[in-house]
Amino acid sequence: MSGWISKVSVGAVVVALSLISAELSDVAAQQAQPKAKSQPPAAAPAAAAPAAPAAPAPTVQRTETTKFDSWQVTCQETDVSKRKVCSAVLTGLDQNRRPVLTWIMARNNEGAMVTVLQTPQTQLGLNIQRGVELKLGNGNARKLSYLLCNQAICESQLTMDEAMMRELMAAPNASITIFQPNGQPININIPAITGADKALNAIGRG
Repeated sequence: MSGWISKVSVGAVVVALSLISAELSDVAAQQAQPKAKSQPPAAAPAAAAPAAPAAPAPTVQRTETTKFDSWQVTCQETDVSKRKVCSAVLTGLDQNRRPVLTWIMARNNEGAMVTVLQTPQTQLGLNIQRGVELKLGNGNARKLSYLLCNQAICESQLTMDEAMMRELMAAPNASITIFQPNGQPININIPAITGADKALNAIGRG
């Protein structure tokens, strides 16, 4: 062990001497060169124009909440839009009456009616490529694509066409399926989705 320390110490001394020698050579070279004339200080850059103040956020002037069977519709009116913007929410509960999912219907910025599902994460994660399957009554399953996930929930979305809205208004119940990474399905049953017709009309079917 002492031999290894000696080798390191000698190497460090050689490197230190080399650095000192290089520094002395640089000092000598700088002294031999004629001194350059001092340059006047550069002009300070012009101050940037102050940024325009940000537009104030819209202020909610009125909020209305109405219950339509399984759906709760909330409408808000702001000082900017001067019109009501509504969304409908259904909360899915497990056998112990604890919330396990949130189903939202609203219009997006482009005016299209969309359905959004907030479903739980699992300890093993989820199969993102499989997405979420939504089945209305005895109808065929529709696929929703994931938008984002965190450690607690994932959010998926689907644009609703006229056929889906008609099927939703007629269906008494729904089932939602999420998939674990190994493809194993997890089913979430919603025994009642009644009131969807009134909720859609409140939002505005367009």
